Amino acid sequence: MARGSKGKVVQVLGTVVDVEFPPDELPTILNSIEVDHDGEKLVLEVAQHIGNRWTRCIAMGATDGLALNATFRHITGLDIDNNGNVYVVDKDDNILRKIDIDGN
Repeated sequence: MARGSKGKVVQVLGTVVDVEFPPDELPTILNSIEVDHDGEKLVLEVAQHIGNRWTRCIAMGATDGLALNATFRHITGLDIDNNGNVYVVDKDDNILRKIDIDGN
């Protein structure tokens, strides 16, 4: 990966953070990525390449609110449970996302 490559946070599950990068710019496994999180630096360690130009990373700090800028590409299903959690199926990203009542 070239220094200064920019990725996009696409999913956050606790301290697990998935980041999408442009083609041929995936960071090497065990490298670190810095994310600007509300004006503070959050360091992520790359744990694996999971396809779709995505890396799965482990956060070295709190991830609360990090997924607020996540986007969807092709929603094919939507459901809400009795607790107010929203479940979204994104076909293009092969993901089922859960959004709780706090928006996380």
